Amino acid sequence: LKATPSLFGENDVMRAIQLLLGVKSESDASSSFQVRGGTAAQNLILYDNAPVYNVGHLAGLFSAFNDDALGSATLYKGLLPAQYGGASSAVLDLTGRTGNKHDWHGGVSIGLLSAKGTIEGPIVKDKASFLVTARRTYLDAFLKLTDDFRNNTLYFYDINAKLDWTIGQRDQLFLSFFT
Repeated sequence: LKATPSLFGENDVMRAIQLLLGVKSESDASSSFQVRGGTAAQNLILYDNAPVYNVGHLAGLFSAFNDDALGSATLYKGLLPAQYGGASSAVLDLTGRTGNKHDWHGGVSIGLLSAKGTIEGPIVKDKASFLVTARRTYLDAFLKLTDDFRNNTLYFYDINAKLDWTIGQRDQLFLSFFT
């Protein structure tokens, strides 16, 4: 994801998926994708095992997934594993990143059209951690500079949070929040 071209300063997992063989975008301005002739409606997109039906902001121009909150992404294009029933074309399995269990970290970045921040750290050292990321565009600030669109609001925001608790060597519990 870090090696793919960014759109307006944002790394976008949905645009990166569209660069893979056998995958194409649904349209130029859409973050939805088609796999080997199937439609976007035939794909199953999961974020921390929960289905996500609307994967874009602002008519698909931006992905609904903040790259600071992502840990991994796996695209299944061919034989779909049985645990992913309900998709006939492809499955995109996104896993949210867990917070650092040893040290506190944070960061802020300001892009061309959006700003985002992240904070993470241990709750109980080496046992439990949290991660909170937030992103908001400021397109509405540019609209206020024009007479015709001064009263319009055009922006989005998203917030991701994840609590992670290592119970034992083989047991882990996490709570994921995405809005």
